[in-house]
Amino acid sequence: MSFIRITKIYELCRIVFEFASEWGLEVSVLPKSWYNLGSTVHVVFYPPERFRKRSQQQ
Repeated sequence: MSFIRITKIYELCRIVFEFASEWGLEVSVLPKSWYNLGSTVHVVFYPPERFRKRSQQQ
C-alpha cells in the first residue's frame, strides 16, 4: 500500500470522526460490509442515547 493511499484513508477517517463529533454521534467501523464484500468497510453512526437507555434499564 502506498504512502499516498494510506494518507487518503487517514484523511477520510478523520473527516468521518470529526463529523460524528460535531453532531454528537458515535461511530462504529466494521472491517467487512454486506454491501460489497472484500472491498468496502461498513461505517455506522449511532446516537449516544442508545447506551444511556440500556444502562438506565439495568
